[in-house]
Amino acid sequence: MKPVFALIDCNNFFVSCERLFRPGLEGKPVVVLSSNDGCAISRSAEAKALGIPMAAPAFKYRQVFRDHGVVQFSANFELYGDISERITRILTAITPRTEVYSVDETFLDLSQLEITDYTAWARAVKNRLLKEVGIPVSIGIATTKTLAKLATALSKNDNVLNGVLDLTGLSEPDRQAYLLKTPVNEVWGIGWRLAPKLRAEGIYNALELSQMRPQHAKQLMGIHGRQLVAELNGQPCHKLEAFGRIRQTVMHGRMFGEDTSQFNVIEAAIASLTARAA
Repeated sequence: MKPVFALIDCNNFFVSCERLFRPGLEGKPVVVLSSNDGCAISRSAEAKALGIPMAAPAFKYRQVFRDHGVVQFSANFELYGDISERITRILTAITPRTEVYSVDETFLDLSQLEITDYTAWARAVKNRLLKEVGIPVSIGIATTKTLAKLATALSKNDNVLNGVLDLTGLSEPDRQAYLLKTPVNEVWGIGWRLAPKLRAEGIYNALELSQMRPQHAKQLMGIHGRQLVAELNGQPCHKLEAFGRIRQTVMHGRMFGEDTSQFNVIEAAIASLTARAA
């Protein structure tokens, strides 16, 4: 039986958690700052629209915060963990074949569930989580984890999709159109190191990456590259990891745009990356 994966991704999770207790903030710009209020580690859609980037040092954006009435919260990781556990309990009740990928993302293996309409199922789950927990989520469904991740990201940025995208029910031309929309640097597993290599090869989006010869992908990126091409073509290489598996290492990294010795900038970057790796 071919696997079918769903990725449930909480929207602007830390901000959404804070809004649970301040519903009047819905529709207003909100940021959650690292524990020492050093940088933005979660932003509402309204804050993003103001041009406030992820990891924005708070001291550089104080004027923006004041001019636009941006509401600021200091991070409360204990609260976020508790809400994440509530979501996990609901998802594991749907199926025990669950992988908690991060504090705000969970993979589900749907292949053993009797689902006739994945889009309708996803909308029901989305509505249930909003009703029972109060957290908005986006859901991507596909035959591989890489495609599910891609589908979730696409569903967040399309008002028509409204937070749900099932790639399994699409024709091949329609599926390829979504891959074409996805810049190569936004493909799961392609970071700042690999993206320039791929662009140098003339590969700028997920569709072009999926069309790479597997052997060439392996030469360029190692076995990971070959697996990535397979996953983008619907051939699963990454299984669901058992619930509760203890990771030996957790990492999330970025390169600075320029050399810096400014303590505030470095501190802000560390806080932001730690939050993303949590």
